[in-house]
Amino acid sequence: MFGNRRPLAPYLRKYRTTFYIGALCVLCNNTVWILFPMVIRDAVRDLNTHVTRQTLLKYSLYLLAIAAAKAVFQYLTRWILIGVSREIEFDLRNDLFAHLEQLSYSYYQRTRTGDIMARMTNDLMRCECWSVLALCTPRIPSFLPQFHWYSCSVLAPS
Repeated sequence: MFGNRRPLAPYLRKYRTTFYIGALCVLCNNTVWILFPMVIRDAVRDLNTHVTRQTLLKYSLYLLAIAAAKAVFQYLTRWILIGVSREIEFDLRNDLFAHLEQLSYSYYQRTRTGDIMARMTNDLMRCECWSVLALCTPRIPSFLPQFHWYSCSVLAPS
């Protein structure tokens, strides 16, 4: 399913620092969100023994702080990783266009225009989606099992 990933390696390597920062934001986002049920557990335990206005306020502020921290990390995650995905997509499209400019006239005679356009849009979109958006979700996105690595083989640097 995930055979040859080498064609995307130069593009991923170029933005590896930003990837690491984005991955750190994903980790922080999920770590902060893990605190939410822990605070709920402690609140239920404390509120079963004694209910005071101060206790309610304390746990309400904890939950608001956790939600605010999660919102910040989720925003940073998406801003950083989606930004990187757009940069990779831009690089892929430029390299593909440069490659298409170098092809012979006979290639265009035997290849249908629709096939070329499909490669330039759909397959590049899949490469772009795989490159970054998989990091933004805690589970494997539904498009990954259908992804074919040969879609990106035309982009392999010479």
